[in-house]
Amino acid sequence: MNASTRNTVILTLRVATTVLFLFSAVAKLYPIEAFEKQLVDLGFASWTTAPYLSRALIGFEAFLGLAFLQKNYLRSYIIPATVGLLVIFCIHLGYTIYTTGNSGNCGCFGQLIKMTPLEALLKNIATLGLLGYLYQLTKNYEKKNILLPVVLLGVTYIGLFVAFPLKSYGTNFKEEAILIDTTQTSTSDATPVSKNPADTIATVVEEIIGINQTKTTSTTKISKTENKKDSVTQTVTKSTALAYTPSVSIYAGFKNFSDGVTANVDKGTTIVCMLSLECEHCMETARQIGELSREQKIAPVYFLFFGSPGELDHFFDVAKCKFPYKIVEPQVFFPLLGDIPSPPRVSVLKEGNIVADYDNDSFSKDKLKKAIE
Repeated sequence: MNASTRNTVILTLRVATTVLFLFSAVAKLYPIEAFEKQLVDLGFASWTTAPYLSRALIGFEAFLGLAFLQKNYLRSYIIPATVGLLVIFCIHLGYTIYTTGNSGNCGCFGQLIKMTPLEALLKNIATLGLLGYLYQLTKNYEKKNILLPVVLLGVTYIGLFVAFPLKSYGTNFKEEAILIDTTQTSTSDATPVSKNPADTIATVVEEIIGINQTKTTSTTKISKTENKKDSVTQTVTKSTALAYTPSVSIYAGFKNFSDGVTANVDKGTTIVCMLSLECEHCMETARQIGELSREQKIAPVYFLFFGSPGELDHFFDVAKCKFPYKIVEPQVFFPLLGDIPSPPRVSVLKEGNIVADYDNDSFSKDKLKKAIE
């Protein structure tokens, strides 16, 4: 291989690596909260540390991609660091496949392009091969001015933290005195609802205590029989018996919904759906719930959305239904998904108790129908 061809191949591999790593980093940013939830689900971070770890990983990935555009320490540090990162990813993917199987989204390209762990593993192995070849070609090729890589690293992280500032997550929904109310309902057919200062967990608890005091589940009457001495008969009479003891759910703080609807989702039987406005699975789930509501009278349904108000019309057009809704900020939405990796999540509540919980794989119209009976 002559020098000209060699340089052309090296440049092609460098640019290809840059594109791959920058695309991977940017894809994880939209939304970055979904990537942070994945880190929490995998046990790599808590909701407190996830914002830091996510930016550390994405920033390093972006830096490596940009570093391939320059020659300084390319062979000494940049390529080995990239290989090391990919090897760590391969070990993790291999362990995931061995323990849980080849299912779900690995998160390599965020939510933009979903890949199974096996697909991601094969991609990484192919990339390692290309990097190995690049390493062989770059002997006596690199420069050694440390200033440019250091500046590049600093600029990458500063830009990332400025564009995506740290935000803390809400997780103790039952204990918080005031839930962060994040209604965003500025659409043509919905009246924006401002935050109600009375929407507190404490208020819900007080209301439930009142229910327990006024609606007694059972009363005991003890009567003595006149004809039999020392004989006591106890009769239990149920009055307004409740099948479930009133409880405070994780959704209790959500009171104000679109079109001026105010509701207590912990009272009686309700259906709370956590949906992404861009998710096709969420649209299909909503469509089935809408079908069921047209077939029979069902419990009140409330939608908690992740997304922007501009996406509402398209969602409702596809779902062919509309229920009271609220757009929730990501730092509240994603922790509320719990063990479910991604929306949709459909919860059936009875007196604040979650009696049925469905994700995309487990949800069906028939199951929901049975749960609300």
